[in-house]
Amino acid sequence: MAGLYGRAIIGPTGALAASQSYIVAVGTAPANHRILVPSVLVAFRGTGAADPPPLIEFGIVTGAAGTSVSPIKVFSTDDETLQSTWLHTATVTWGTTLFWDLLHIQTSRTFLFPKGTEREMPIPGGTSWAIRITMGSGVTASPTVYVVPNFEE
Repeated sequence: MAGLYGRAIIGPTGALAASQSYIVAVGTAPANHRILVPSVLVAFRGTGAADPPPLIEFGIVTGAAGTSVSPIKVFSTDDETLQSTWLHTATVTWGTTLFWDLLHIQTSRTFLFPKGTEREMPIPGGTSWAIRITMGSGVTASPTVYVVPNFEE
């Protein structure tokens, strides 16, 4: 299957504490086909002006367990049903980091993973993919985060 576009809207999370890592989203591709993740929005709320940037990581994981999120179709008139599953507030065994970056905590950012580039992020069938946020040690506020992965099945 290809060409069915979806979105998992996750957030706000609970308060994120300094020097802690959080798995804020996990997507699992259906066993019979892959998903592509062309973009992910990450946005913080309730931050302090001097808070250091958190580390944002995207990677392959195993053993995912968490709270289910119902993804939505971008084009609601599409006949197919979304088959990938999504979780938030998850526990996982971290595997391979595919991409990472620092994000100024006062801003939001849409991370792009375009097709046909070295940053393309296909997730093979049956594989779980996650977003991990590690807060800086100097975070003084207790921010929350919104994460919106866009995907194609």
